[in-house]
Amino acid sequence: MYTKGIYKLGTIIMMKQVYTSLIKFPECWPVKSNQEHDKFVHKQKDLVLILTFCNEGNIHIKIISHQTTMTYTSQVIEFSNAKRAIISICWEDTIFKVLINGEELKNSNDKSIFIIDSKPELNIPLPSLDSTMVKEGCKKWTEWRKDKFLNKKKEPKKGRRLVSIEEEITSLSTAIKDLNQILQSRELIDSNSLQSIFPILRSLLFWTNGKKSNYNPLLYRLAGKLSLSLPIYAFPNDHPFNNNNHHLLLTYNHASLTKQFPSQVIMDFQEWLSSNLIIERDDTPFILKDLIIEGANTRSYGHFDEDVPIKLDILNDSQFKNFPIILSIIGHVSEITIYYGNIIISRYKNTKIPNKSA
Repeated sequence: MYTKGIYKLGTIIMMKQVYTSLIKFPECWPVKSNQEHDKFVHKQKDLVLILTFCNEGNIHIKIISHQTTMTYTSQVIEFSNAKRAIISICWEDTIFKVLINGEELKNSNDKSIFIIDSKPELNIPLPSLDSTMVKEGCKKWTEWRKDKFLNKKKEPKKGRRLVSIEEEITSLSTAIKDLNQILQSRELIDSNSLQSIFPILRSLLFWTNGKKSNYNPLLYRLAGKLSLSLPIYAFPNDHPFNNNNHHLLLTYNHASLTKQFPSQVIMDFQEWLSSNLIIERDDTPFILKDLIIEGANTRSYGHFDEDVPIKLDILNDSQFKNFPIILSIIGHVSEITIYYGNIIISRYKNTKIPNKSA
């Protein structure tokens, strides 16, 4: 007997504690008996959640909270295609349920096989920056950048001067070079690396939604002067990741420069940086660009604060294969930043951009 695991929108069990995330299973499945078991570890305040991939083809979950320890071992899992799935772990008192792609995963007493019937991963090249699809998907933020940086004349404050386009390109080139050097070996990224990465990302990417702001991100500024879209593939904002009924939802809307999943759509880099990372009931979602500014303002060479956001601790303490999730996220944001930084630099060499001055 086989149980199909096909994602159904909104199928989340409402319990006191719900943890949801996109999990990538090991490529070699089941894991080999002689290899070290891969683990996903999430820590939040006084709670520790450990998910282990087992060589029998199932998963084992342990939740340690206060003086209580709960354990769960699933039925056998098999995959029809891609080895990624959305997993929701739900518990309250002694009740424990696990969902994969919205379907309940039974415990090991059930001898049937749970099939994760995910669609195969794709590898469709990113459409041309001038294609109709990109223009429509990125229209909001492309126009925002043009209005903010191309269409408005700038006047220097007293005792200051406007920098030239050449100076801005030089600054971008230096920032991209420095970022690239840090990322040359992903194994070398650690908390110390973040202290250097955060200020660079803040200077290139962070913006506020208000009219008055001291933040004037260089990458967007130059993209605006070029009227350049910054398309990526990601899941749309109405994806179940954004369900606000979770007690805690740690999510990461993985973006790519090639289409990897059928449900991914074209969106602008800035729209993706506005997507949720952590959702808690009755609290404002913690989004990707929040991670950039909070990290730069509290845990970087730009500023070391006396207190830090708890949500940074959640991202730092959550690990996959003993690698903190926060490092994976920042590494990924940095790679896309480098990609578009290099495109902007290349475009500038072939485009004359007038300086906007009084």
